[in-house]
Amino acid sequence: MSLDGVLLVAGASTALLSIALAAVKLWDLVRHRHDPRRRLLWVTVAMGALAVSLQPVAARVDRLLGLLDVCRLVGNVLAIAIVATGHAFLLHALDSRATTCRRMRTQYLIMLVCATVLIVSYALTPQPYGVDDPFVRDGGYYASVHPPPTPYLVAYLGFMVWSLPQVGRLCVRYASVALRGTVRIGLWMIAAGCFLNVANVGLKITNLLVRGSPVASSVFYRLTFLTYAAAVLLMVTGVTILTWGRWLRLDELAEHVRAWRACRRLRPLWLIVSGAAPRVTLGDWAGMPGGLGSLSGARIRLIRMTTEILDGYAVLGPWTSRRVATEARRAAGRLGLTGNRLEAAVEARVVAHAASAARSSTPDSPDEAVALPSALAADAGAEVAWLIMVAAYLPRRPDDHGPPAQIIGPPPLVAR
Repeated sequence: MSLDGVLLVAGASTALLSIALAAVKLWDLVRHRHDPRRRLLWVTVAMGALAVSLQPVAARVDRLLGLLDVCRLVGNVLAIAIVATGHAFLLHALDSRATTCRRMRTQYLIMLVCATVLIVSYALTPQPYGVDDPFVRDGGYYASVHPPPTPYLVAYLGFMVWSLPQVGRLCVRYASVALRGTVRIGLWMIAAGCFLNVANVGLKITNLLVRGSPVASSVFYRLTFLTYAAAVLLMVTGVTILTWGRWLRLDELAEHVRAWRACRRLRPLWLIVSGAAPRVTLGDWAGMPGGLGSLSGARIRLIRMTTEILDGYAVLGPWTSRRVATEARRAAGRLGLTGNRLEAAVEARVVAHAASAARSSTPDSPDEAVALPSALAADAGAEVAWLIMVAAYLPRRPDDHGPPAQIIGPPPLVAR
């Protein structure tokens, strides 16, 4: 696909999503008309939808009004207002103290000053072409030319460079303390959109420096619009996730995915333990929702798999050996493992040896038994994380009886 095709798809998808989100948030605003945060959010989203929708029709609007760059002016004013109201929304969402209100008023004042500078500068700057000029009617002006570095553009770029990093840092800070996964993802996407918009400002400045070269100016103009559309799409998608995440049950889907991944990582340990102690299984796995490897019912499977592993540990207790644990500890130390990784590697070797002995119906180990699991978990999540670490250090073959240094399998993140 050509760059113009990418621009068309990016612009159209961003505009459609922005319009749809603005319509939904309008209904939400009608139901909660007295909530200032919802008013700020809707104004921000609505202005974003309008700003993105103006670019494809800029030439027609200019010809209709008889003025050049009207849509460019309106789009830049809207961009300043979007950043200011979005910043105010983030400030007001988590803090309504007097100091926050003063910061919001400061944002609005700076926004009005910059918007006034843009409008006055536009009105005082002579138009380089008429709307009936062939260069304008053929679309060449919109594809390759940016305004010269007048106060119009300086005020716009200056406000963006000053305000966008602040909004991005706020989103990153709030995402780090958010409890819901969809809230974290939405805020991270908004932050990414803010920082991508900073890159867009850099492209605008570069385009000003190369405006004497029509080919380079045309390329940088297209890249500018592409980064702008991508930034707005990221921000609108982030707001959409924040708005519809709970309704679409995205948090629940994320929990299913995490449980499914945990089941896949626990499966080697579960196979070894359940194979050596089949009576710990809680019925037929074929009857579980969605089967053994599907996404549906993953949380139930994770609970059951964890329970069966821990029950199997109790059954395998008579076959555990302190001697095997000591040899495995020495071997793991030679591999450079320390702390929890070392303990997990030792537990993996002890479990593998005990499971192999239980399957071969050998007598109980004459050595002192080893308590399993070797680490006490504070909650169910920590328990699953520990068993996953143990599963990562399992020998490559359950029946391997070679020297421990050869059969402890460090996970990919551990250097050999």
